[in-house]
Amino acid sequence: MDGTNRLVLTTQDHRLFLYDLASGQLVRNFDPFFWPECCLQCVILTYGAWCLAWLLVSAKYHPHGWLDLAVCSGLVVAFYTTLYYSDYMVCVGIFGSWTQLAITWLIFGETRWSLRLQPLLLLAGTTTGIMHLLPLESDDKTLPLFISGLFLLMFIFLLAMMPLRWFRFLLETDRNPERAMNSVSKKESAAFALRDLFLLTIVFAFLFSILRWIPALSWNRMGARDWILPVILSGWTASVSLFAMWVAFSRRSWKLRLTVMFIVAISLATLAPGRITSYTPFVATFFGFYAYRLRGWRLKNKKHTHEFPRSLQ
Repeated sequence: MDGTNRLVLTTQDHRLFLYDLASGQLVRNFDPFFWPECCLQCVILTYGAWCLAWLLVSAKYHPHGWLDLAVCSGLVVAFYTTLYYSDYMVCVGIFGSWTQLAITWLIFGETRWSLRLQPLLLLAGTTTGIMHLLPLESDDKTLPLFISGLFLLMFIFLLAMMPLRWFRFLLETDRNPERAMNSVSKKESAAFALRDLFLLTIVFAFLFSILRWIPALSWNRMGARDWILPVILSGWTASVSLFAMWVAFSRRSWKLRLTVMFIVAISLATLAPGRITSYTPFVATFFGFYAYRLRGWRLKNKKHTHEFPRSLQ
């Protein structure tokens, strides 16, 4: 109560309500975080529009879709590493999109397995190092939880995409169909060249250089309840990212894909209102794979094609 016979109440979301005790009516309400939240949403939407414009322009100048993903999502990660406090969900969603792109290359790539495995190894070490640098206000269980969740996420992606390869799905480009005709043979794709050994040595040297300044992890302090969070985050990130991959790579009409996307978005907004960061896995993955879609890449069942050899299996 204040000196004017009025009652001041506050809520858990930091809003203030001023009531008149004589009449019981609400005199004024005040939300100190309303405009900062609105400004943050405007910044997010503006940055998303800039990323989309970047994808549309850069697709005309270079064929590397992963470079666009590194620019759009890398700027967000670099921004959070400079803040006093970072949003855990935003970083987890972006790392999930990187993981899915690396595993997609591992499964559907055309080069040797020894080369396709190296980006995934680099990704595991790089994301672990970034998580160590993020100024997260938490205990020493954060890094073990992230590592366990990362490997669980990799396993889910492998489990979800390996059947696509068995059922003869492949990634092909409509712009350069002769690229598949000149692909390497199955024997060459399974070979292990000497230069791959040198590259693998460099990869492990980079990983050990990251891990050497990360403190020892306290796995013995992890209880049974601590594993619930990485399981939920991994399942959520994997399901949303796989859906984003379908929206970006599907050969269905854009009207159907956008309709399904809006239905899912409205359903998620109803279940979790105000949690914009929960959409980070979908947005980051969609932009990453849409960069490849702009370059003509599609996911197609090989059973219905006759112009491509069996070397991509």
